Amino acid sequence: MNSSSAILTVICGPMKSGKSKELFSIIDRLNYQKIKYIIFKPKIDSRNENTISSRYYSQSNEAIIIDEQNPQEILNYIPENSLEPLTTLIDEAHFFSSELISVVKSLLSKEVNVIISGLDLDANMKTFGPMGDLLALSNKIKKLNSVCERCYNVANFSALKDSQQSFEKDNILVGNEQYIVLCRNCYLRHTQKC
Repeated sequence: MNSSSAILTVICGPMKSGKSKELFSIIDRLNYQKIKYIIFKPKIDSRNENTISSRYYSQSNEAIIIDEQNPQEILNYIPENSLEPLTTLIDEAHFFSSELISVVKSLLSKEVNVIISGLDLDANMKTFGPMGDLLALSNKIKKLNSVCERCYNVANFSALKDSQQSFEKDNILVGNEQYIVLCRNCYLRHTQKC
């Protein structure tokens, strides 16, 4: 029986929690180890064209833009039968369709390490896109926190600044201008759920 030794790592948390910084730290390590890698990001994230970057980390890396409704495109960039180690990094994974799950399984079966970064929850406190399944499949999870923009406690939730505005999957606002990061208590007060 042939078992894969490839690893799936998921970096998740709310907005402003350092997910991009964590990705850059991994990229620095891959560069130092001379391990080849390919970075992918969804087309919907058009903030930095074909790069991934961070508000707080003065580094950017080139990324291949993939249609979030067709993550199977990722497989077109993976060399067949390569003997060299390869890692794929997928940023803003929450925007991809659920097809990303089968793509990740395929990459792992080809001995390609996969590092996923994304929001685990949407602004309604629901699992965001394929992230729940990817977390369940992962070998390693790095759950990051932020700081509540109201009370300064540990924050795990991204909320729309306008609590009257509804978060709909078909009407996603990209970027952090429309969102705030809150702890559970402040989130519940903000969204008037308690």
